[in-house]
Amino acid sequence: MTTPGPASCKEILQRLRTLKGHVTGVEKMIEEGADCSALLVQVAALDAILGRIRDYLLEEQLESCLREAAHLPEEDRSRRVHEVVSTWSKLLNKK
Repeated sequence: MTTPGPASCKEILQRLRTLKGHVTGVEKMIEEGADCSALLVQVAALDAILGRIRDYLLEEQLESCLREAAHLPEEDRSRRVHEVVSTWSKLLNKK
C-alpha cells in the first residue's frame, strides 16, 4: 500500500482540520435550532471537503503506484496496478 509523503500528510491534515472545524460549526447550528435548509447546505459543504480529501488520496495513490510500477518486474507491476484498480472500484461502487 502507498503511504502519503510528508507534504501530502500536511495537506491532508489541513483538510481534515478544516472538516473538523466545519463539523463543530454544524453541531453548534443544530444545538441552536438551525433550520433544515441551512443544515443541508453545511452538510453538502462537509461532503465536498471529504470528497476533496478522497480525491487527493486517490491521486497520491495512483501517482505513487504508477511511478513505482514502472521500475518493477512484470508480476509486481501487475499486482500494483490491481491494487489501484481495486481501490478505485471499491470507491466507485459505493456511490
